Amino acid sequence: MKCAVILFLFSAIGIHAAENKQPEILRFSVQKKLQGEQGVEQIVVRGVAKDAEDGPRLDYAYRIVSGGGRLELVKRYAIYHPESPGNVVFELAVTDSSGSITTATTEFFVGGGDSKKLYTDKAIWMAALAPASRKQSAFQFVVRDPMLPNILLIGDSISIGYTPYVREALKGKCNVYRIPENGGDSKKALAQFEFWMGDNNWDVIHFNTGLHDMKRVINNQLDVNGEHVNSPDAYRTNLENYFQRLETTGAKLIWANTTIVPDGSGGRVKGEEVQYNRVAEEVRRKHPSIVLNDLYALTEANPADQKPANVHFEEIGKQRQAELVATKIMEMPK
Repeated sequence: MKCAVILFLFSAIGIHAAENKQPEILRFSVQKKLQGEQGVEQIVVRGVAKDAEDGPRLDYAYRIVSGGGRLELVKRYAIYHPESPGNVVFELAVTDSSGSITTATTEFFVGGGDSKKLYTDKAIWMAALAPASRKQSAFQFVVRDPMLPNILLIGDSISIGYTPYVREALKGKCNVYRIPENGGDSKKALAQFEFWMGDNNWDVIHFNTGLHDMKRVINNQLDVNGEHVNSPDAYRTNLENYFQRLETTGAKLIWANTTIVPDGSGGRVKGEEVQYNRVAEEVRRKHPSIVLNDLYALTEANPADQKPANVHFEEIGKQRQAELVATKIMEMPK
C-alpha cells in the first residue's frame, strides 16, 4: 500500500511538472512619468507578467541590451537614468518558481528631436514633456517674441508652481521659459545641462536645485531614515561644476536658494535646508557675478503660505515667490 501511495505522488508531481507553462509577459514599456508627490519626472521601465502556477510570485530582471545609461531596480520595475541622447534597447526576463524564463525587449529614444529647437519648435517641446506635464500651465509652449529678452527658469516643483505667475508678471516684458521637466537634484542638472540650454539664447537664467539633493530615500521612496540623494559634500562639488557651466552661457545668472522645509514634510528633515543653503552660498560667493534670490528668507517670513507638513505652497505662496523672482529678473542690468 505504501508503495502505491508513493508511486501515485510521484506520478502527480510528474504530471504537474509536465504541465508547467512559461510565464507570459503581458506588457513591457518605457515611459516618462511624474513620480511621487514631488512630481519628479522619471523614465520608468516596467513589465507586467502572469503565470498560471505562480500567480504574482515571479522574478523580474531588467537590463540594457544596447545604448548608454544605467538602470536603478525598484521592486518590479526600474528607473532608467540616461547619459546621452540615442536609442536604447531594454530586456525584461521573467522567471517562475520552476526556473522557466520568458524574455521580451522594447526600445526607447532618449532626447527625441533637435534640442537646439527645444524652445522654438512646438512639436519638439511637446515630445520632451511627460504626458501629465502637458496639462500644466507651467509647461505651455511659449511663442517667442524676438523683440523681448529671453528668460529661462530652472528648478524643481517649487519653480513649477511659480512659473505661470512669473510669466504673468513679465508679460510684454520678457519671454519666460522653463525647462521641460522637474529639475530634480544637482546630478540631474549636470546630466541634463546641454539639453536644457536648447539654443542657448538666454538673457537671464534663474536657477535652483537643493530640495531633491537633501531628501532622504530608501528603495526610491521618501524615508527620513535613508541616505541623502546627495550629501552636502557632493552637493558642493556638483554646484561648483554647475555654476561654472552656467557661466559659459554668457547669460546673466540668478541663483535662488532653497525654500523652507517644515516639520513632517516627508523624506526631508527640517533645518537641513539651512545646511544646504549654507553650502550653496559658499559656492556662490566664489562667483560674484551670480546674483542671489533669497527665497528661503521670503518663505521663512511667510509660514502661512506653505501647505501643512509639506514643502509645497498654497497659491498665495506661489504668487509671492513669483513677485520676487520677477523683480530680481527686472533688476538685472540690461
